[in-house]
Amino acid sequence: MAYALLQKRLATNEVEKLKRAFRAVPTLSEIDAHNAAHEAYGFFLRGLDVESASALQDALFREGVGTWVVPESELPAIPPAKVIQQVELMSQHLTMHDPMRRSYYVPWQEILLLAAGEVRLQEFTRVKTAHESPQLHSPGITADTVDRLKSRTELRYHLILDIVLVDGVRRYSINADEFVFDHLGTRFSENTKANFVTSCATW
Repeated sequence: MAYALLQKRLATNEVEKLKRAFRAVPTLSEIDAHNAAHEAYGFFLRGLDVESASALQDALFREGVGTWVVPESELPAIPPAKVIQQVELMSQHLTMHDPMRRSYYVPWQEILLLAAGEVRLQEFTRVKTAHESPQLHSPGITADTVDRLKSRTELRYHLILDIVLVDGVRRYSINADEFVFDHLGTRFSENTKANFVTSCATW
């Protein structure tokens, strides 16, 4: 059975503390400590066996970091999200539009949770590289420079707002980079982060 380690307070921790604690588990490295120090808002680590989870919990406690050990099977599943690109704030409900221009009407009383912040997402990018390739030309073989596209993955931060409804099944997600902030009216600015913060405060 896999276990998750959950942090008791929503805060980051000093990397040096985590490095010392992570030495209690041979399968963890300093890179794991760096990631946990930067992103430990709730979940600390997942996919641990019970011995590793207990050893790390004890080591973290000695560093002043409180955690819970929870079987992953007991953690609630996060519902899949519908992507939203535009909203209208009505008196009785929130009207949302997805990239296909389909509308969703959500009464204000059905909104259970708004979760907003910077989320690190994995992205695939295509990179053009130049290299020399032998080509057959009269009167012989020459090397021509040709372009080649390579794919690579990167982790980048994005401003994300998730809306979870009271039924615990429906979830809507807004990525500030792709969102239309028309609902802000005169409060709209050229600063995406400011628009995102204003929207979160409005809802």
